[in-house]
Amino acid sequence: EPIDELDEDEIEAPRPSARRREPEPELRRWQLTLQTEGAIGAAQEVFYNHLIGLRFDFRITRDILIGVYAAYANLNARNGRADNILLLAQFENRIRISPDLDLTIPLRAAAGYLPFNGPVIRLAAGVNYAISPNWEIGLDLLAPTFWILPNRTAVSLNIALEGTYRF
Repeated sequence: EPIDELDEDEIEAPRPSARRREPEPELRRWQLTLQTEGAIGAAQEVFYNHLIGLRFDFRITRDILIGVYAAYANLNARNGRADNILLLAQFENRIRISPDLDLTIPLRAAAGYLPFNGPVIRLAAGVNYAISPNWEIGLDLLAPTFWILPNRTAVSLNIALEGTYRF
């Protein structure tokens, strides 16, 4: 018995995947971050510095940010502890773990100045998680920092905890 032939118009085209991607949420360009950070000396001399500060960032894209940071610095000094203000400019690039989960690995580079001491350079990598479209928490797990002092450079390995509000 002959087989019926189908016209090209009757052949179904393959269907795209049934899974539809949700549209990306609105990009909130500005964010304000409160951060607390411990700095533990990693060279011959052991010291501990503590920073509490605010960072104000602008998102160039979803994953590239630039910002400024000002922190109260409680520092190890020759005669005990000293107070100071640390000012930094920062560049950040984020690596997205998954398109479905707002979990990122921020890679940061910052340079600034600590009055009466000298320049400071900070590099950092950690993890950030958005708990809502407006709020994010983060942890810098690896943050080597170079404190360039008048007669030497001190190196610390820092760890930081932060909370961010996006607007």
